[in-house]
Amino acid sequence: MIKTPQELLEFMSDFEYSWMDKQGNFHEEFTEDMYENYSLMSPEEVLKYKKGICVDQSEFERDWFSKNNYEHKVMVIQIEREDSAPGHQFLIYKENDKYYWFENAWYDERGIHEYNSYEELIEDIKQKFIVQNDITEQELNKIEIFEQIKYPYHMSYEEMDKYKEEQKKDNNEENI
Repeated sequence: MIKTPQELLEFMSDFEYSWMDKQGNFHEEFTEDMYENYSLMSPEEVLKYKKGICVDQSEFERDWFSKNNYEHKVMVIQIEREDSAPGHQFLIYKENDKYYWFENAWYDERGIHEYNSYEELIEDIKQKFIVQNDITEQELNKIEIFEQIKYPYHMSYEEMDKYKEEQKKDNNEENI
């Protein structure tokens, strides 16, 4: 039984970075049809296959941190460009007045990173994202960082975008 974030990270160390399509096939490379054909795995599927991209792995992590009563959030950092939209989904948690970035899917940053503040954590991830994606000075204001909602499983990115818009619409109607 996994009892600590460190044990969870160790358990996840052999997870493969690949995505599942709507037919249940796995792909290591991003493809042109991924937007429509990707299928968000459930935590049980991530555990069964020991595979997933950052979205799948962070949802697996969200499940574990929720069940173990940690204060946590799943976050997204992204930038929209003319020809691409690089992004990353990750989990952060708070324990003993410290903030932690729990990272398994971003191989170069794998680990549990400790910070004194939320702002320090976000700034560090942002700087690493800038370097990884060769973001120019002119693009800095296009970087978005936000808390990710929890999606129903087996949705494609296309379906997630529609779901997110519906949620925004529903929330706006409730606030009237």
